[in-house]
Amino acid sequence: VSWDKESNQINIMGNEQSMQIARLECALAPKDTLEVVNSGAEAAKTRNGAWQYALMTPDLKKAYYEDFVSMNWCTGVSSPWIKGFEVKELGKPDDNTYRYSVEFTWTDSTNETTVGTDYVTVTNADGVWLISRIGKLDVKGEITKVTPGSESKAESIFVEGSKSSGATYDQANVLIGPETKIYQGNTDKEIKPQELKVGTKVEVVFKEGPMIMIYPPQAVAAEIRVF
Repeated sequence: VSWDKESNQINIMGNEQSMQIARLECALAPKDTLEVVNSGAEAAKTRNGAWQYALMTPDLKKAYYEDFVSMNWCTGVSSPWIKGFEVKELGKPDDNTYRYSVEFTWTDSTNETTVGTDYVTVTNADGVWLISRIGKLDVKGEITKVTPGSESKAESIFVEGSKSSGATYDQANVLIGPETKIYQGNTDKEIKPQELKVGTKVEVVFKEGPMIMIYPPQAVAAEIRVF
């Protein structure tokens, strides 16, 4: 039994087993960015939390560790299940970072299907490509209303899209908090809230945490991308 101060975790295994797992993960590490995203999507499809965990950067592992343990390393539920997925490259902010979208198709015993999209960021970590961020596409569409706050900055925007966009919601009231990041397209170039105008097309990922469960939903954005 050992205590990992950095990750605040108790490790119950021998050094030999730890080394075995570490070397196995190293040997099976994807060789390029597309491979790591496809592997992550296939791991989600097969509900294999251990595989998903092995594909993550150390920081992302810390964020997901307790969830994986609580689910006994089996992610998702028996129904609905992932029927298939499609991976698309969105951009390359820099030489060590790529962004992808993964569009999952879900089905159930009634053969009904729904579509949901994850945004995946892949980073080069010491020569190995690993997943550094996963965010769900919560709403995608056009800004139809801007509510100004102080200094003429947008306090919130109302976004309207469609159910076929792959987003969780077809419309939402998006709050802009002090930690909300607003980017130009699929780059890492940040832009100011004042540039959010009616008619602007955006994609929004909500901040993790509680949200007002009304329809349309209202939540603070973690990330807004302007197109």
